[in-house]
Amino acid sequence: MKTSIVTTLYMSEDYVCEFVERARAAAQRLSDEYEIILVNDGSPDKAGELARELASAAPDLVFVDLTRNFGHHPAMLEGVFQASGDQVFMIDSDLEEDPAWLDLFAERMRNENADIVIGVQRERKGNWFEQVSGHAFYALHSRFADAPYAPNETTARLMSRRFVEALRLFPERDVCFSSLCNLAGFRQAVITVDKLASSPTTYTMTRKLSLFVDTFTGYSTAPLKAIFYIGLAISLISGVGLVWLLLNWFFERDTLDGWTSLMMSIWFIGGVLVLSIGTIGWYVGKMLNELKQRPRTLIRDIVRQGQKGQDAHD
Repeated sequence: MKTSIVTTLYMSEDYVCEFVERARAAAQRLSDEYEIILVNDGSPDKAGELARELASAAPDLVFVDLTRNFGHHPAMLEGVFQASGDQVFMIDSDLEEDPAWLDLFAERMRNENADIVIGVQRERKGNWFEQVSGHAFYALHSRFADAPYAPNETTARLMSRRFVEALRLFPERDVCFSSLCNLAGFRQAVITVDKLASSPTTYTMTRKLSLFVDTFTGYSTAPLKAIFYIGLAISLISGVGLVWLLLNWFFERDTLDGWTSLMMSIWFIGGVLVLSIGTIGWYVGKMLNELKQRPRTLIRDIVRQGQKGQDAHD
């Protein structure tokens, strides 16, 4: 049985050589036939150059050089599609996730006859804000998304060949790898792991927020439904207020000036309208991206088995 280990490179210059050594050792313990696929996602450092040199000299390495930075999730998906193994192990290259986990993941896959085994952190890393925001994200996603996933999932996951082939059937361009995996279904298993926090994250707050919005709008229609219910609630409240004003006028009671309440109402309704239009805009933007059918990634070249070749995948 052939095993493929897939990782992406972005600001990975300090880790790529050690990652290859540890990934090779893990693969050799599991199978005599294996490959290690290194996807350069437009890394601004020398990670791509190092990976190219390693792949040129080693037949068990495959270097996939993307034309620019397409993002972590599209790059992961491209690497998985380039893999030819009967089982594909996806993992980050920063060594916070240990390549030696492969043995544990493979054992869990055999024992539970699963098509995918997903790593879940025993304890979430990061400061208090990352802890709170992470738990909030998983809670909202699990409650409203069409493809909920376990809290504190890691990148690390072992997939069967038929699971990888199933992922090819999803044509969307704006992808969240974890959500796609859960949307695909099959028999899924989780395994608890202890992830390190030894390297600075490349996910800025802006990128995290963008990923949250893209994931939520890409795999849930809850925001659109929320707009309807908010509008319905405002209409009911406005109706009650209108009845009260009519009764007040009918019985000729003294009325207040009403300036404060009027301005609050205008700002509140205006804010709801802008929020609603913005939410709908996210969905319209996603629809536009899908209609354009632009490729998820573009490949400059591939170094496979010591040979350089041209390839592309959308």
